[in-house]
Amino acid sequence: MFEYNDLLSKAQLGEILAGSGSDVMLLVEFTEKSNFAGLTFDGGLRKYLTKFMLPGEAQKIDRIMEVFASKYHRDNPGIFPDADAAFVLAFALIMLNTDRHNPSIAEKDKMTKQQFIRNVSGTWQGKDPPEPMLEKLYNDIVGDEILMKTKGDPDKKGWMKSIKTAGGVYEKGRTWFCLIGNELLWYKKPTLGKGEVKVMGKIKLEYVSIREQEDRFSITSTLPKYIEFTIYEKQKPVVISSFDLCITCETVQQVEHWANAVRMNVTFDNVPNFDFSKTIKTKNLTKFSKKTIGNKKKF
Repeated sequence: MFEYNDLLSKAQLGEILAGSGSDVMLLVEFTEKSNFAGLTFDGGLRKYLTKFMLPGEAQKIDRIMEVFASKYHRDNPGIFPDADAAFVLAFALIMLNTDRHNPSIAEKDKMTKQQFIRNVSGTWQGKDPPEPMLEKLYNDIVGDEILMKTKGDPDKKGWMKSIKTAGGVYEKGRTWFCLIGNELLWYKKPTLGKGEVKVMGKIKLEYVSIREQEDRFSITSTLPKYIEFTIYEKQKPVVISSFDLCITCETVQQVEHWANAVRMNVTFDNVPNFDFSKTIKTKNLTKFSKKTIGNKKKF
C-alpha cells in the first residue's frame, strides 16, 4: 500500500515499523518485500530508506538496521560472514551519513576515513572487514548523501565550494545548493528550499548539458545560445547570460554524484524559444569560452 500512496507519511511509517519492545514482525514482513540481490551494500540501504523515514531514536534505528542487514545478507550470500557483521556496518553507515552531511558540524570535526574504519574493526567474526570495501563505502557516503527525504524535499542538497561563470561575470564562494525537480537553486546557508531561507540564484535545467571536470561540473546549453540563470539582488531578480555556469565541489568524490543527479533532472519538454539573431556561431565557441560574455537584464 505504501508504494502507491503519496499521502502516507514516511515519518509515521518509520515509527510504526520500528515498533516497540521486541515486536518486530511488521518490520520483518515489510522488509521481506524488498529484494536487495545484486545491489551494493549502500545501494541496498539507499533503496530501503526510500520507503520510510528513520526514527530519531537510536534504539529504533538499531532495530531497523538489524532487520535490513539480515535480509541483505540472505539476498547476497558471500559478501558478509554473517548477519551480525552486516548489521554493525549498516549502523556505522547511518552514523557516518549523519556526521558527514550535518551542516552544523565543522569540517575539522567530521569523521575521517580512518575513524570510520576503526569503528568497525574486529566485527567480522573477530576479524577486520576488508579495507578496500570500507574505503569505497566511506567515499560513496561522503560523496553522495543517503537521502531520507519526505515529499517536497530536494532531490539533492549540500555545500559547494564556489559557483562562477566564464569570464567571472558572476562568482560566489561557498554556497548551499538544492536540486529540486528541473531547477538548481543556491543559498547562503542550509535549507530544504521551502522558502525559509532567501534564494541567491537559480537555473532552469532545460536544454542544458552537464560536463564533469576534475573537482567541478559545468552547465552549458545544448542549443546555439547562451544559458540564462537568475540571481537576486536586494530581492529583485536579475537574469544573467553566459556561455556556462561552473560549480566547484568541496570534494572530488562529490563531482560524479552531483553531475549525475543534475543530469537526471534535465528536461527537454518545452519547445525552445530564443532569438536566432543572437545565437552563438559554432566556429566561435572556443573564443567565447575564453572571454567575458555575460549580460545582465533587470526586470
